[in-house]
Amino acid sequence: MHNLCPEFKQKLKEQGYDHSKVGSLLNPVGTKLYVDIPKNASSFVSELLWNSGWIHTTEEEVKVVIRALKDQSEINEIVVILRDPVDRWISGISQYAMSYLLPETEGYVPTEQLFNDYYNQLVEKLLFATIMFDDHTTPQYYFIQDIYPEIPRKYYKFTESLSPSLIETLKLNPAKLPEDTKNIRIEIPDRTDSRVRKRVIVDFINDKIMDNAKLRQKIKDFYKKDYDLIEQADFVNV
Repeated sequence: MHNLCPEFKQKLKEQGYDHSKVGSLLNPVGTKLYVDIPKNASSFVSELLWNSGWIHTTEEEVKVVIRALKDQSEINEIVVILRDPVDRWISGISQYAMSYLLPETEGYVPTEQLFNDYYNQLVEKLLFATIMFDDHTTPQYYFIQDIYPEIPRKYYKFTESLSPSLIETLKLNPAKLPEDTKNIRIEIPDRTDSRVRKRVIVDFINDKIMDNAKLRQKIKDFYKKDYDLIEQADFVNV
């Protein structure tokens, strides 16, 4: 996949995901811009940056914010977090299923049997013929390709070392974060109903993919440009 179809770009834009005007955070002195990529620890990282004085902004607003700073700073670094595309897709499609396909009844938790009853060859073919359903499953390169392309990127990998690496290299303040989120994991555990529901879906889809090499390869082929980006990136953390 090389470009998103115009219809899908327009749909994302109508939903508030126009990433030519990406919702990001600017550091207090206006020299670093974090680009938010959904399902790449974006909620966690946004909270971490916000607690350290970073400012929520869009690309259109960045120049206005910078001009307002006393030292007239200019952005010299784009902060980007990249995640293994298969792992990200599993999390993203699970989020989509939880948001749009499951009942919103409080306390409702789906069972593996429920998915076994409804998951069949037709559903599987539709799922893996489409792959991209919303911003959570949109390729990662799309979110950064048009954001200040002339400015160097600093890449971080979505691993257990992400949190300490961000704190150390960006001089962040983790003091206000809950103790169990200071070292980020692939899926930060949480006791809420939504997290429990999502875990059931994640485990179910993960098992389907891990048992079928052809399905894994379809995802990898679809996100080839993301894999190319990851292969070329010089990560701060490993």
